[in-house]
Parts: sequence; C-alpha cells; structure tokens
Amino acid sequence: MIDGVVLSMGVPRSGNRLPQELPVGELELRMQESFVTRNKWIKRGYFVEGDSSYPNNLSFFVHGRDKNKDNILVSGLVATLESVNCFDFTYYDKIFVIPGYRKNGLMLSMVDAAREVKEDNDKKRLPSVLRTSDPDLHEAYGKKSDTWLEIGGYFVHGFGFLNKDTKEELFEGAKEKFDIAANYVAIKPPTLVDAPLVYKLSPKIGIKIDHALICTNSKMHAYSTKFFGLINEIKNYLTSNRNLY
Repeated sequence: MIDGVVLSMGVPRSGNRLPQELPVGELELRMQESFVTRNKWIKRGYFVEGDSSYPNNLSFFVHGRDKNKDNILVSGLVATLESVNCFDFTYYDKIFVIPGYRKNGLMLSMVDAAREVKEDNDKKRLPSVLRTSDPDLHEAYGKKSDTWLEIGGYFVHGFGFLNKDTKEELFEGAKEKFDIAANYVAIKPPTLVDAPLVYKLSPKIGIKIDHALICTNSKMHAYSTKFFGLINEIKNYLTSNRNLY
C-alpha cells in the first residue's frame, strides 16, 4: 500500500445511515471520481436515503485516508448484509480506489480487512460475495476469492465458501449456497450507468448536475434556476478545456 494511507472501519448509524466519519458529499465525490475513469457513473439515488438505489441493510464500511494529504478519502468498501433462502452473507456492494492510489494492493487490502469483520449477533465471520463486470477487476479479485461464477454479464466472486487451495467446502452445502448467493446478487438492479461526456471531464460538475436534477423528494426539476446556472458553468468549463477534445 501507499505510505501514509490508513484503513479504518466504520459502522452505519441508526436508521441505515452512513457513519459519521463518512460525510455523504465526500463519499459521493470520491466514488464518482473513481468510477468515471471506467466511463461509469453511480446513480444519484445511491447517496440519497430512502431512494430505491440506496443500499439496504448497511453492515460496515472499510475506508482509506491519506494522512499525508490532509487525510483525504482515497478508497472505500461498502458492505451490506444479505439473506436469501435463510442463508446470510455479506455483499461488497461497492469497492473504489481513486486515481493515483491504484495498483499498489490497496483494493485487495480492503477486501482482506472486510473478511476479518464478524457479525455482532453471533461473532462469526460470514461468507462474502461481490460482483464486477470489469475483466481486470475480475482477475484481481480472483487472487483472493475461493470461487467465482460468470452470470448475466457479471463475474461473481465468493469468499469464505471453499478452501482456496483444495476447493473443499468450509461448511455444509457451501457450493450450493454460493450458487444461490451468486445468482441473487447478479440480478440486483444496477446502480452504475454510462457516464455522460461532461461528467467524465469534471466529476464535480456531474455531481452538481445530479443534485440540480433531483429535489429533496427525489422528483425531477430540470428547470430550476440552479440548473440553468450550471449550463453556463459547463459552457465555461468546456471553453477553457478545448484541448481535451
């Protein structure tokens, strides 16, 4: 990992709310900065409590901050508690690392930290599952996962189901349980969409547009004064960055 980056663990506040140490504005900016480099954008509703895209049953967070750079948020892992057919497992809903902090083991270090988390109710470590459509990330996660399936355009990885070396089940029915969990997460509604051009050029402007288009009750209000102010901001940005295109 990069010198100066410290990983911490956070738990949701009551009401399925983000931890106090993870302000939603900061989390949204850093996550969007990360995913936009893959030409993807997280739906605004993912950061709005009560929205259909907001993660249910938040379990815990792993996040990295660079103490050498004003303690900025540089990485994170969002975990939720899932249950299907009476089988409980942890789902790593989002994992991100911002540009400049990649390819140094940070992403997999967060996965290792997440695998050490035990549920408070019975103090046991639950099996974990994640999905990705990115072949490079699939290859990276394969270094840690003990099993995986390709379903519906996703690579679904499992942790804590099998012995990674011998492939023996770590608990009775593990292979069947992973198959059930993998199919369950593979059909979860996507929260990533293709990133519009202006969002790629400036994630900060993209976030402002999203905020202008969605009011507090999550209804569209595309003709707000704030939105038209953003149009001028976008024009100014594109004019001053013509060399980018």
